[in-house]
Amino acid sequence: MLSKTQQTLLALFAVIEQNVETPYFERFQGSNPEFLSDNEVINVRELNGFLIEAGIIERGSEIPYIKKDGVTIESITPDIIASAIPTKAKHNSGTTMLLNGKMVDEATYERDLALKKLKNAMTKTKEKMAANAFLLGKYKQANSNSYIDYEYKAATQVDAGDVKNWIVFFFDLIEKYEEEKGVLPTRIELGKTLFEKIIKNQEFLEIAKSYSNSIGLSSEKTSIFLSLLGQKISKIRTTSDFDGAVINVDNYIYLSNDQALVSGYAALEAVDEKGTPISVKTTEILDTVPANKETAQGKIFAKSAFAPIIAIPSLIVRYEITNTDAILIGTTTEKGTSGLDAVADYYLAMSVSDMTSAISTLVDVELLNLMLDKETRTSGKTAIQNRITALT
Repeated sequence: MLSKTQQTLLALFAVIEQNVETPYFERFQGSNPEFLSDNEVINVRELNGFLIEAGIIERGSEIPYIKKDGVTIESITPDIIASAIPTKAKHNSGTTMLLNGKMVDEATYERDLALKKLKNAMTKTKEKMAANAFLLGKYKQANSNSYIDYEYKAATQVDAGDVKNWIVFFFDLIEKYEEEKGVLPTRIELGKTLFEKIIKNQEFLEIAKSYSNSIGLSSEKTSIFLSLLGQKISKIRTTSDFDGAVINVDNYIYLSNDQALVSGYAALEAVDEKGTPISVKTTEILDTVPANKETAQGKIFAKSAFAPIIAIPSLIVRYEITNTDAILIGTTTEKGTSGLDAVADYYLAMSVSDMTSAISTLVDVELLNLMLDKETRTSGKTAIQNRITALT
């Protein structure tokens, strides 16, 4: 059992705010519960059972092979992510300070500051691991220099010169993903160069201006995204590998579903109240080391055995767009019927009830009339006509 000090530090660590952006680590935490191993390795068979019980994969299914340095493995032994902060000698000055609207003593302030530094350091490492795993399908364990590889399929290459209409292109990608995977992508992300060209593509912008209730350019916190009929298209966040090289995905498109991602944690060794070594099923361990008699310095430390797991690699689909100079920008064109047809077809592919709900915010009568001409379902025609009547 953890000591009172360890339990207190863990509780404080959980609620202390970090100053690190975690766009990749967050997606491993979003949809699925964490997998906590009973021992110091993450066994693939146990992980498979966990994924089935959690409803992440179907009963009778197996997660794909995982490789370490090119060799298929039955378990992952995560490197220990560790960080420590020296503790200063206590000065009984009785000084108090105002922090977040509360009066705290100097010792509490120093402790909370140390916890914040520890959390930032640990989170930075987890974020880098998660980013590498997601973008590359593999990541390097910093201490052992070994690679954990989930073996992504090669990206499908698409020549930009062959894309006649980018709105139709994205609709086709989304439709293909749903048909093959049985779910919609929760994320559609574009590399920096590709994203910046797409948002300057005149045909895309003409549709965006005409159907601002459906397609638009906006911002959310620090990330920019396009909203394409309920599907958000974001710019991939730039990051680097463990050797410091920027991961080049400038001309890539990623379609993914967060159901593919799981945070795994191996058990950690700790020392209990009686000084006995124990193994703990947890995400982190925090503890203190008493001050050294010679240096009068102790430390507070944290450690974690985190592994970002791509449980369903097939839900991460990548396209590499070549010949991006062929993407037209800055040319004035009339609104093309191909783009308008694509918008209409997107709505008409829905069930009547879903379509009725979706078009309730549409204000473009031209689009609605086109949908009315193309709709073959009687109840669908009625729903569209009702919307047109409400606007006219």
